[in-house]
Amino acid sequence: VVVGRSKPEPVYELLADFKTATDEQRDLADATARAVDAYYNANFTACIDMFEQLAHNFGHVKLVDVYTAACEHHLKENTTPEEHDGAIVLTQK
Repeated sequence: VVVGRSKPEPVYELLADFKTATDEQRDLADATARAVDAYYNANFTACIDMFEQLAHNFGHVKLVDVYTAACEHHLKENTTPEEHDGAIVLTQK
């Protein structure tokens, strides 16, 4: 949920122009998509592992912290796939 909003909305980050993206940028986009998919599918441990690998391969970015914190919260709360709606409440822009 975006800061200042009450309903979940998709948030995207532009990495590069599709036509001119480097192989590394495409690999980063693919790795990010796989990690986010793991989160949406409530595979929290896998998601953490994927984001840690992403940070190792491409450098640490804020997205790693956001998803890792959300996953750790869900693991601590024992959130089931049925309870998980995929939303992350952002507290800052």
